[in-house]
Parts: sequence; structure tokens; C-alpha cells
Amino acid sequence: MTVRIRYLSVAAVLAICSSALAQKTVERQEYWIDGDVAGSTTIAPGAQIDLTGQNVGPHTLTVRICDSEGVWSSPVTRYFVKASVPGTSATTIAQCEYWIDGKVDERQTISDGAIIPMDDLPVGPHTITVRTKDDLNVWSAPVTRYFIKASVPGPSATTIAQCEYWIDGKVDERQAISDGAIIPMDDLPVGPHTITVRTKDDLNVWSSPVTRYFVKASVPGPSATTIVQCEYWIDGKADERQSISDGAIIPMDDLIVGPHTITVRTKDDLGVWSSPVTRYFVKGSTPSAPATTIALCEYWFDGNTAERKKVEDCGELVLENLDPGVHTITVRSKDNLNVWSSPVTRYFVITGQKAPAEITQCVYWFDNDAEHTYTAPLSGSEGMAEISVFGMLAVGEHTITWAVVDSEGRMSNTMTEKFYIIVDGMKTIDNGQLRIDDDSWYTLSGVKLNAKPTETGIYIWKGKKVILK
Repeated sequence: MTVRIRYLSVAAVLAICSSALAQKTVERQEYWIDGDVAGSTTIAPGAQIDLTGQNVGPHTLTVRICDSEGVWSSPVTRYFVKASVPGTSATTIAQCEYWIDGKVDERQTISDGAIIPMDDLPVGPHTITVRTKDDLNVWSAPVTRYFIKASVPGPSATTIAQCEYWIDGKVDERQAISDGAIIPMDDLPVGPHTITVRTKDDLNVWSSPVTRYFVKASVPGPSATTIVQCEYWIDGKADERQSISDGAIIPMDDLIVGPHTITVRTKDDLGVWSSPVTRYFVKGSTPSAPATTIALCEYWFDGNTAERKKVEDCGELVLENLDPGVHTITVRSKDNLNVWSSPVTRYFVITGQKAPAEITQCVYWFDNDAEHTYTAPLSGSEGMAEISVFGMLAVGEHTITWAVVDSEGRMSNTMTEKFYIIVDGMKTIDNGQLRIDDDSWYTLSGVKLNAKPTETGIYIWKGKKVILK
């Protein structure tokens, strides 16, 4: 159905333009069609636009208005379609045309109910496009559909006359096989393979090849009963692997201080090696002589190492320049052997006019993943927060970032430290399995302690980071 459009109202367009002129009045308006600014026309507000001179089809209308102060609005453009003016209604289809595969120059006329000849078309996919003309001499829009010309079937096949197969895509080495025969696999190596099969019927037509995956497994022998050899290597240097007997101690004297890996594999009494197993460990520094005194002490506030201060014998600290709120203080000391201790950080609160606030909890996250934070309360008696999610972390190097929150909900600056998830205490090797003893205390650098520490600081115990306050 067509709709007669003779005049186009600009009320909707004026509603947009007039919204910015609510405090003024519209004096006149100007419009142009299809971007023809030079042919613009001025009309009174509320007048209709005459479209009788426009062609049937899509157009654009651009309108701008002028207010009582002589200020023009920005032009507003809208699309519209002018439809044809209907005459008498069509009643019948007077003609039908079609063409194949987009060849409109070869279109053919066809009568109602006739069959379209396809004899000259090759077998395969095609398109057919059809349009009709009514008794008012108006053509319809073309309609295109896909179709497939199939091959002409002959007599039906009844039996499989031949079967062929080939292995791993080697079609030049295909072999014929009879029904029910067993395909020999003796010459294939152990592992995954493909087999492809096709059949030929009694009309001499081959089927499409069908491919499937299969795995040739090793032939099982007797079960292994004992481990006859064990090898290990450090830091991935498999060419420098060493044999080790059961219960022996692996020498670490030539290793540098820091993190390393150890890889172990075993061989059973059937001569089969196990898969290598790798673990991380940290070699700590060995003191040459015991230190006797603290020679120097340094401290800094809120992680600002550039402004660290030195004090003799760790005397009084100056706090007057700190603002009220939560802060951190980090302290390290140097002994008479010129060895610096690990920095130890503590939180404290500078109070203002309010009552003193207390540190109530610790907020922390791992490996800079601030989107997944954890909270641990601080015990009032021991001042210790237990971090209990180390079991989720892989073995190796990590970072922990933390801050504390006081009783008024204020959070301190964050602190970040590096630590290692390590495996220590390898006792024996039994059928390729390592027995681990982790009931020990460690420093953040991975050095194992002889007992529970008495000094304040952050330690690793049973796979967890523990703050001793």
C-alpha cells in the first residue's frame, strides 16, 4: 500500500529547535531539501512545506529557525520518503520474468504454472531471481532464492564391493581390506595416529573418506617393584645432572644465595624413568662470624626511603612533622660486620583532638591484584594478623601488598614486599614422590629459622605469612 504525501509538517523538527528558545519567540523559519542550501525557502512558523515538485523516493529536509532577537538555531536534518500517488488498484499479474545466477541480460519470460528448464545447468548450487509485472505495468521488486541442481540418480547400489584404508594421511600407501579383516598395527610407533577409510559400491562409486583418531598404546610388561636410580639437576641444567643415593644430602655449597629450582627423576627396576618433578627453594646467606653489636640504625616513615634518617643506638624518633592519622615506620639496623638487617615495618597512629584510634585489621592482596583483596583482624593481645590464603599461590616468587585500618576506618599507605613460596625439608625420595616438611619458620627472603622467632617482624609459618608485633 502507498501513502500520498503532498505536504510535510515540520512540527517535530521545530519542537527540537525550539527547546533552546523557550524564553523567546520564533519569528521565521527556513528549510531546504536534499542539501540544496542555495535553494532554501523561508516560511512562517507552523506553515506546511510543499513537496509537490519533489521526485518520488528518499530525501532529506533541513530546517533552522530565527528567534525574536535575530539569532538563528543550528540546522536540524531529517530523512523522509515521498511515495508515489496511487491510481487504480492492480488486480492481476500480467507478466513474469526470471534469470539464473544473476544473469539479468539472459532473463526469460514464463507463464503461470510453467516449468523452468534446468537441463543446461551444471550440477551444483545456483540462484534464481523472479519479478512480476501487474496490469498497471508496475514491476515488483526482484526476489532471489538459492537452489541446488542434483545429479541424476541411476540405479541404486546394493553392496560394498571394495574397502580401502590408509594411516596418518598417507593416501599413496592405502591398502585394500576385506570385510571383517584385522588391520595390522605392528609397524606403527606408540602414540596417536589417524586412520582413513573409504568404500566402493557395486556401481563403482567411491564413498567420501572418513577419518578417525586412535592411539597405539605400549605393550605392558611386568610391574616395577623398586627404584634403582635417582638423578637430580639444579636450575634446569639437565646436562649437569647428578646421581644420588637414597637418604644422601645434596651439596649446595657452590650455589649462589637466592632462589633456585631442583628437578628430580627416578628409574625403576624395569629401566623406565619417571617424569621429572621440579620444586623451588631458596639458599640463604651463611654468616662468616657472629655479629656482636648494632653499629647503626635507620628509619623512615610511610615507605619514603628517600628521607630515611640515621640514629645512634636507635634513640628517640622525631614525629612532630607527621599529620594526624595512620602511618608506617620502617626500621633496619647494621651490625658490626657491616651487614644490614631486613627492614621491619610497623603501623602507628598520630592522634589529633580525638581519642586515640587503634589498628584493628590488615588489608592485603598478592601479585598486584588489587581487585581481589583479603582482610585479616589484628589480635589485641599479640598484635598479630594471620594471612591464610598462601595455599592458592603457585610455588615461586610473589609479592604481597598490605595496609592497616584503624578503629575509625582510616587506611594507611600500602607497603609491598617480595616473598617466595618454597619447598623445604626434602627427606627421602620414594617412587618419584617427594615428602615435604613445612612445619618451620622462615624469613621473607626464604631463610629457614631454627625455632619460632622472638623478634617482631613478618615471617612465613606453615605456608602462611604471619605478622609478629
